[in-house]
Amino acid sequence: MQRKKIVNPIIKDTALFLTTAAECGEKMTEVELELYGGGGNGLHIHRRFSETFTAIQGNLLLNLGKKKFMTLAPGEKFTVKPGQPHCFQNPGKEKIVFRIEIVPGDADFERFIHILYKMAATGLTNKKGLPKDLKTLSLLMAMGDIHPVGINRLLTPLIKFLGRKAYREGLDQKLIKKYCTEDYFFIHSRELLATAL
Repeated sequence: MQRKKIVNPIIKDTALFLTTAAECGEKMTEVELELYGGGGNGLHIHRRFSETFTAIQGNLLLNLGKKKFMTLAPGEKFTVKPGQPHCFQNPGKEKIVFRIEIVPGDADFERFIHILYKMAATGLTNKKGLPKDLKTLSLLMAMGDIHPVGINRLLTPLIKFLGRKAYREGLDQKLIKKYCTEDYFFIHSRELLATAL
């Protein structure tokens, strides 16, 4: 199956899935990202999986929290363990390319990327690339195993409450049906999502 790059105009990147959890018995998910000058995401943690970042073209800046930064040159890699705060950025003006390997593979994280990027591309997110609807945001955070850090952690009880509500209402299936168009994204893994809420 030929896959297309998914574009997120807000954080200025494109994502191309190279290996999905379904294709390798959930051993890993591998995605290649192109990140344009000034692009990046916000500080967060994951609990279900580790992420190995490998720079392919240009320098990738990793923020590991508490004012700890690391720059990866092409060919260099670094693994962010579960529970470790992190985010990525392109500190330069030219496009950079890097890969992220998630272990174990995570089909819900793959769906999260599809949904979030397509919502951003159609104007359904705010200036930070987050869904404007708090219930949708809460559900997607659970789906993508995104946990806030710092002062934002105080919102965790509300996020969990709204995420559970959205899940019970079937919002996850509506979003999957609307935004996850490739066949391999219809594999059901609601059990994993339910345990995150």
